Amino acid sequence: MLHSRISSKLAKDAAEKCGLADTRVLAHFPGRKLERLNFQHPFLDRKILGVLADYVTMDTGTGVVHTAPSHGAEDFLTGVKYGLDVTSNVDEMPETVRHHSQTLAGRSMLVRRAEVFQVECVVRGYLVGSGWKDYLRTGEVCGHKLAAYLQE
Repeated sequence: MLHSRISSKLAKDAAEKCGLADTRVLAHFPGRKLERLNFQHPFLDRKILGVLADYVTMDTGTGVVHTAPSHGAEDFLTGVKYGLDVTSNVDEMPETVRHHSQTLAGRSMLVRRAEVFQVECVVRGYLVGSGWKDYLRTGEVCGHKLAAYLQE
């Protein structure tokens, strides 16, 4: 028997894509109930901390993802917030830095120069992410009272 944590909004689609015909819901609860719980890694002998992140969307997938603090800015900031270890494979870095592997291991990230894409975006009256839920419940985000006309 396979137990999985999947957003109820995405469960039917995920089951179809995985070829799972006989599925059933064991429980319904908000994702924040999983925060800071420990989960068994699906194929490694280790535990994984449950964390929350605003960049996990309900557009595709399961609504549950892994985070890799050494593989991107959003994941890195999530790792900092929850005190996760930053891991990296120094052996995959350029030869010029490999001889510093003992110093770099677990505290470095390989990044590549990207082409700058200039964008300016001003959005007023909209709120997304976990702040939206707080706003709907209390009219506040992080203790700050907000206007009553905001939209998701």
